[in-house]
Amino acid sequence: MLGNVSSNNEINNIKNNLHLLRAIDNNDIKSLKQLIKNANDTNCILNINVKSVNGIYPLLFAVRNDNIEIINLLINYANNNNVILNINEKDNYGSYPVLLAIERNNIEIIKLLINYANKNNIILNVNEEDLNDVTFTSIDILKLLVHYGYEHNLNFKYGKLSKENKDLSEKKKSFFEIINDNS
Repeated sequence: MLGNVSSNNEINNIKNNLHLLRAIDNNDIKSLKQLIKNANDTNCILNINVKSVNGIYPLLFAVRNDNIEIINLLINYANNNNVILNINEKDNYGSYPVLLAIERNNIEIIKLLINYANKNNIILNVNEEDLNDVTFTSIDILKLLVHYGYEHNLNFKYGKLSKENKDLSEKKKSFFEIINDNS
């Protein structure tokens, strides 16, 4: 008998995971809110870090869709249920939330990710090689990243963004030089 209960729970979890991924991928806020309500009503924790066959997970779907409301719903759900969002996880294509938000030129999402990371003592993976391939179209995004890197002593491709060491590459402009040129 317990085997059936376990199997039923597993089936329900799989169904919830599929509904969750589908709702977020389709920007279906109403369905997402209903899933969250049902989970809360039944004391069930949604797997908000579940991955699709391509390794894409709810937060990454929401960033890809530039859906700030869904990102806020996921963050609030995570905070209310003591779940840590996988904000640094790469999908099968090498994308991760902050890189995708940078590529999509969405400063509001970058700010949300930075705030979430700071509140949860998570250092965002800002891969220096990935940033090397990004064309920054917004000086504000660049300034935000420099500030984040400076505060967290992160290394970027064109120089170490830290309070102690500002050695810069001679071959390419650093983030600091770009910002100074545009100040």
